[in-house]
Amino acid sequence: MPYVGQKPADIISTAVDTVTGKFSGEVDAASLDISGNIDVDGTTNLDVVDIDGAVDMASTLQVDGAITASANMTITTADNNAQLTLKSTDADANSGPALQLKRDSSSPAADDFIGDIDFIGENNASQEVVYAEMTGRIEDVTDGAEDGRLILKTMRAGQLRSAIDCRIDAIVINEDSDDVDFRVESNGNANALLVAGNTDDIFFGCSALPSAGGGGAAFELSQSNARSILQLGNTGTSNLRVTNFYNGNGNIGNISLSGSTTSFVTSSDYRLKENVVTDWDATTRLKQLKPSRFNFIADADTTVDGFLAHEVSSIVPEAVNGTKDEVDEDGNAVMQGIDQNKLVPLLVKSLQEALTEIDTLKTKVTALENA
Repeated sequence: MPYVGQKPADIISTAVDTVTGKFSGEVDAASLDISGNIDVDGTTNLDVVDIDGAVDMASTLQVDGAITASANMTITTADNNAQLTLKSTDADANSGPALQLKRDSSSPAADDFIGDIDFIGENNASQEVVYAEMTGRIEDVTDGAEDGRLILKTMRAGQLRSAIDCRIDAIVINEDSDDVDFRVESNGNANALLVAGNTDDIFFGCSALPSAGGGGAAFELSQSNARSILQLGNTGTSNLRVTNFYNGNGNIGNISLSGSTTSFVTSSDYRLKENVVTDWDATTRLKQLKPSRFNFIADADTTVDGFLAHEVSSIVPEAVNGTKDEVDEDGNAVMQGIDQNKLVPLLVKSLQEALTEIDTLKTKVTALENA
């Protein structure tokens, strides 16, 4: 259709093709309302653009100012390249580029969520699944005493479970108490530190992952070279408790360093005891003990003095741990052990009885000699 009408000088500063209606030069207008398509071959310099519909660009969008979006934004590609790259050309020593998740709330409060990053994939039923999640939270909004929290969760057996929880008072691993191990590898050991989720045991330097109920140890140290397995102490020489032992009855012992000596202490305060008796027969029990010489099967070349644990159990039961011929639920042997320190009171009492008898005999001999 040919162009019909007059060209106002204050609207169009160049000629218009009267046949096609196309502008061949510059358009200078206070406003422009176009109901059809716009095809621009050159550069368009706009101070403000307000677009109600979709924008489809086949090439690069160059934005020199800020981008503000009031609704969700989705970036879709069909390849494995990064969908979003933040690039800083700043040459100073400060951090950059930077990514900020900002919750601009007019009424911030404790327990507010301030950011969430979801890692989403699909399962074999074509359902979207959040396989991992990172969440930031406010713990305290008080000016000058602000506290924050960061939580990392992973999908386990169909549920998001806490993996690492960075709190104001602790960094908690496995907050949901799942059957997972916490493991730290060194250069030469895959289990330099291992907290076994299935047994609640702690292992340092074990050569292989312990099986459930394998050793029943709450704490185990292993070392394959000549260095110390565990070193406790300080650079001073004053008295120092390097360990304290507790159970439901409170503190029951410690290992202490003093000067050039080490003390292995078990609780013995009189205030902890009752029904104390001293007139018991130690010699008869002592005679029942069977000291032996033997070697351990694993060390055939070394002969030692000692006892067979089951032979001591009926005489000094508190010195023996375990039961003769015991096996665990898998049929593995559970070996007995003995604390030979527990035999000392029996030995002392027997020696006192022997000394008393010797003194009595000496008195009788002296009397006979003087008769």
